[in-house]
Amino acid sequence: MSAADPSDLVPLACMNVIMPTAMVSMHTDPEMSASSAKTAERGKRVLGALGEETADVKKNCGDIVAAAKGMLEKEGSEKVGD
Repeated sequence: MSAADPSDLVPLACMNVIMPTAMVSMHTDPEMSASSAKTAERGKRVLGALGEETADVKKNCGDIVAAAKGMLEKEGSEKVGD
């Protein structure tokens, strides 16, 4: 078995934090919400194991924060959603 490429794993690990975190507030069933929260916590541990200070993790997480704030720019000066 060959070693996995971190540039492939980091986006997946980020998605495994983001999606269930979003779903915590979307679920109307408390049990489903709790399950999503548990999945998000596990995703954070996986992401941390990949190295919180690595360039790939910093870039992906930085892009996520920028997108969440509506400040991620598309090809120059056009903002996403504009």
